[in-house]
Amino acid sequence: KRMSKHKTKPQRGCGFTEQHLMKELLNNVRLAEIVQRECQGTAPTVQAVAHAGWMNDAYIVGDNKLFVKVNTDEIAVDTFTAEAEGLRTLAQHQSSSKDTQPDFVVPTVVGCGKLSCSTGGFLVLDYVSMDQPSTTEEQRACGRALAALHSRSCWQPHVPTRKRTQPPTERQYGFSCDNYLTSVQLPNKWDHDWTAFFINQRLKVAIGRVQQRLASEKRTQKVEQILKMAETIANNYAKQLLDTLPVEQANPCLLHGDLADNFAVNDQGIPILFDSVPLYGPREYELHSWSTITQHSFWEEYNSYVSAVFPGSTTVEQSNTSDTQFAQLRRGLYVVTHDLICLSHFFNPFFMKKCHQQLETLLAKLEPTLPVIMPGTETSPFKVPTKTGVKTENIVLVLQGSLAPIHNNHLTIMQAAQTWMTEKRSKCVVGCFFAPCADHFLKRKLHYETATAYNLDARCKLIQAACGDFPAGAHYHCEPSGLSTNKLLHQLEQRFQQEYNWQVTAYMVCGYDTIAEVDKRTAPQYGICCVRRHNHQEGMEEYIKGCDGKKRIVVVDNWDGPDLSSTEVRTLLSCGDPSSLLKGMVPLEELHQLQQHCKTDEPTTRVGEHQDQPSQ
Repeated sequence: KRMSKHKTKPQRGCGFTEQHLMKELLNNVRLAEIVQRECQGTAPTVQAVAHAGWMNDAYIVGDNKLFVKVNTDEIAVDTFTAEAEGLRTLAQHQSSSKDTQPDFVVPTVVGCGKLSCSTGGFLVLDYVSMDQPSTTEEQRACGRALAALHSRSCWQPHVPTRKRTQPPTERQYGFSCDNYLTSVQLPNKWDHDWTAFFINQRLKVAIGRVQQRLASEKRTQKVEQILKMAETIANNYAKQLLDTLPVEQANPCLLHGDLADNFAVNDQGIPILFDSVPLYGPREYELHSWSTITQHSFWEEYNSYVSAVFPGSTTVEQSNTSDTQFAQLRRGLYVVTHDLICLSHFFNPFFMKKCHQQLETLLAKLEPTLPVIMPGTETSPFKVPTKTGVKTENIVLVLQGSLAPIHNNHLTIMQAAQTWMTEKRSKCVVGCFFAPCADHFLKRKLHYETATAYNLDARCKLIQAACGDFPAGAHYHCEPSGLSTNKLLHQLEQRFQQEYNWQVTAYMVCGYDTIAEVDKRTAPQYGICCVRRHNHQEGMEEYIKGCDGKKRIVVVDNWDGPDLSSTEVRTLLSCGDPSSLLKGMVPLEELHQLQQHCKTDEPTTRVGEHQDQPSQ
């Protein structure tokens, strides 16, 4: 309806007629074989579908047995192959078990291939009778179907995924193949960082395609303005805006990718998912990108289902009033990126006007909220802080200790502190640092370990490997200075001020069992983030209430990680193959490093011993 308001309305379909299809059925061996097999040798009837979308022509073949999509574009074979892969992946999550009724159905892929009489390709699906959801119950069923897809495919820490389209035991964003939105190819190379994935493989791809169209079109002035605003957002604001997505909401799950008009129900009222552009990404990307689903019953059922599967999870409402400021801005970025992709394909006044208005509105909201990245810091590994003058305090978190070696206990404690400080205390956590102590401190503690295996350099390499493979490790770093606590915290604050002109406050992170020690050695100008640990709470409440620095101590209550120590890890390392003994205790990349240590490091020299002394 919106397109019909403009004189330059794009032509639907590709001009492939029923006569062309009948010719293909006679000459295309692959297509003829599929149709004859499914129609059981009877002469197939061909009926054109009136509304087959913007790109393809479609036909019902063989008395409602097959649905054949055809396109004469050179990239049609690639687009149909990607669509078939997406439908097969969606179908893997239709129900929780084979014995239960599916929450949604997906058209079965029968086959695809290349046209013989012209350029292009075809896709054959089982025919499914469908209609738009109209009743409240059908809307609820659609909301439940989308929630089932998201929850069943959602990546969770330490839970291997079953399907090949999601790498096992890894938190990554992308898909098993590239796919297409209209005629625009969307790359889906796996990436651990959602911010990097979206900027490089969605936003910049959309901008690049618009630039390509601009070079061959006459209407340039408005499009040049669009490109200038889009590039400003991509270069100055996108990274810090996407970094505001909370860690627990960023877990990748399988997204449909193009919900706009691709929800329907069959004759039994069961939702049908089709025409997908799937990827693994945070569910807010799907829910915020498509504003066409406005029925309250849809979102009510979706949130109810998600809350039951993930107790305590943050529901994603369709209404703007329930969103945070940053969630609304992220939604604006997702929507305008989608419309830029559409503009690069249709290149008509409707999408030009829409993109121009959306970019103007988004920039007007971003400029007073987020800082412009300083020249030279575009590739900073740290999360960009909030704009100067905003009440949110910018902080860095530091966990200091022997870290010989680092393990999942350290990582999950840091993650809990980061989440708590962000959500409960409204802090902007710019970076998280693991700071191993100097070698001479380690020698006092480890009397039976090899000096080569756990020197400062070796521990730093293990920390870097662990952070790179940890789900929330995008802003986790190793601080290899080996300084004392107060010198370390002062140096970090100074570094951010001098290199990035960012004013930050340093917080020490510790467990409940070490709060007294950390409080005594940490200067009063620095904060302390104390994480409750099971079986390590005796006497700590009394200490915090009675100590002089209790106002600077923040107690984190949401940690339920493993009760594990580096001593246990070292003991297991001395018992045999770490690949089996340490599974689930350390990230995979660190495990590989530890395996190398076991192979190459011989316990010839004991820490704190001379060579002429007998080993204990």
